[in-house]
Amino acid sequence: MTPEREQLVRDTWKRFEPKAAEHARFFYDKLFELDPETKAMFARANMDIQRHRLMETFGMLVTELDDAERLVSDLVVLGRRHGAYGVRDSDYDAAGVALLWTLERALGPEFTAEARSAWTEAYTTIATVMRRISAVTTGTHKVHTT
Repeated sequence: MTPEREQLVRDTWKRFEPKAAEHARFFYDKLFELDPETKAMFARANMDIQRHRLMETFGMLVTELDDAERLVSDLVVLGRRHGAYGVRDSDYDAAGVALLWTLERALGPEFTAEARSAWTEAYTTIATVMRRISAVTTGTHKVHTT
């Protein structure tokens, strides 16, 4: 990501963060609507705590966008954890759609096409690392041989 796009994500997050607690509920509602199978992963979770952790984690990752070493290090930990929870590759796609939908719902017209594009790039980067680590953790990665 360019520094300008990273800054756009950070600026958008600053506007979203005061609304994060109330909108985290909408994130999970949308995720469960898009991918009903994900709901089973949260059957035993305290959803108030889960929603708080989600938004806290996104906030942390947003601050780390310009620090690749720290970002990747934290994503490795998150990817392993999510692999252990049984998160599937397709779950990352649904979560990305739910995230963008939640940001748009919370920010309205402030969530411009440029902001959506920057967030899409940021989430794609995050999800790509987590997917790879999760696949290695669960043994579902494919080894290509020639």
